[in-house]
Amino acid sequence: MFYHPELIVYLWLLPVSILIVLPLLFKTGCALYLQTSRGKTALNSTALNNNVVANERRKHPRVAVSGARAYVAGHCEGCEAIVENISKFGICVKNLPQELMNEAKKFKVIVTTQAGNFEMFVNPRWNKQRAAGHRVGAEIDVIR
Repeated sequence: MFYHPELIVYLWLLPVSILIVLPLLFKTGCALYLQTSRGKTALNSTALNNNVVANERRKHPRVAVSGARAYVAGHCEGCEAIVENISKFGICVKNLPQELMNEAKKFKVIVTTQAGNFEMFVNPRWNKQRAAGHRVGAEIDVIR
């Protein structure tokens, strides 16, 4: 009658290819895509280890600091501030008053942490006005 063994084999290959082979190809493609995107992330982490952060002008990575307070002084008076982050050659402090920003071009900063007190002189590079005060990024000049 209508019996051809080759035809039945080919008809069985159609659902097998749709239900098994295509999902396997899809998963393999997704795995390859994720591997290449992780490779890009690995390049960024390598850049971090080489002290070059992608998409930033910063040469040394920032370290977020929690619980560190700073006493910031200009020429005459000083104030308390909060250390937001620090790197090898820079520091970011927040909650500085406007009077201090107008006063000096170089600040003396004493950072108090659980490890001890660190005294440094910094040159402000940028500042942003916030409701709670100025947020300042500064280059560390001298550490004592």
